Amino acid sequence: MTFDQIQPHQREPDDSIVDEVLKNAKTIVLNEDFPKGADIVCFEYGSKKLQLGIMKEARLIGTRLDTVEGSQEKPWETNIIYKAAKQYMQRVVDEQRVASTYRLRTRNENMLNWAHGPGAELFKWHNIHPGVPGSREPLTVFDALISPTARQTETPNR
Repeated sequence: MTFDQIQPHQREPDDSIVDEVLKNAKTIVLNEDFPKGADIVCFEYGSKKLQLGIMKEARLIGTRLDTVEGSQEKPWETNIIYKAAKQYMQRVVDEQRVASTYRLRTRNENMLNWAHGPGAELFKWHNIHPGVPGSREPLTVFDALISPTARQTETPNR
């Protein structure tokens, strides 16, 4: 199934679309949205562009989602792009064999709704810190623990 073959009546997209988004991810060298030294990977699908920043030493992962002006919107684009990003996060955590926290920070109403709905299903947030408008922290913060899979944490036989 290709990107354009998703029908509006379908409940969810085929996993092959997520695989294609993951396969087409690009590494970015510098980005002012993430701390110096972060590994940054960019995912694009439909009208969405997601930048994933991995701070290995801090065991912290963050994202920035933007809408690309002039791009054609596609069904489930937010779900698809975040599913691809989560698979990438899992690969990184499995390679490191150390858990990391994925942190989503937003005050955007659409993203808040997504984070409380499909995002909660996908990431299983372990902490949610509501933002306080007009304060030093107006953004709602969602934290999810990304743990190595069982096969990655097993000690090899000697």
